[in-house]
Amino acid sequence: MNIYKKNRGYEMKKRLILCMVVLIIIIAVAFFAKSAKANKLVAEEITEIVLISPPFEKKIINNREIEAFVELYNNRKKMRKFSIGNSSGWSKRAIISMGKQQYDIIFSGRNILVNKRKYIMDVSIDSELDEFYHSLNEPELNY
Repeated sequence: MNIYKKNRGYEMKKRLILCMVVLIIIIAVAFFAKSAKANKLVAEEITEIVLISPPFEKKIINNREIEAFVELYNNRKKMRKFSIGNSSGWSKRAIISMGKQQYDIIFSGRNILVNKRKYIMDVSIDSELDEFYHSLNEPELNY
């Protein structure tokens, strides 16, 4: 009888550990699925982009220019990272307004921060972003 109680307790512990592992996996999948949603922008939802290139900034409200920025951003493969090595500062920053939602994207070589979440891109976007910034017909304002 005593052996039966010991085996029963062991089985309960195994089930509890299995349930905890499954719960951790579910939470991890939900976390990564939610963070992946920040990767793609939809041009139709964006009302304004403020593209900052210190010491100046440009406000983009033209739909064609918004679509060009979204295409440039969405065409890059981005992987979620928990830590990014020290970078030498940022080259461009985009503040994107979409009604009640806002994205703050900081570009630094292959590293980007999207609303304080760290990503690394397959290729640096800095030179193309710089060309895009200078091709805009918007006036430069002081940052």
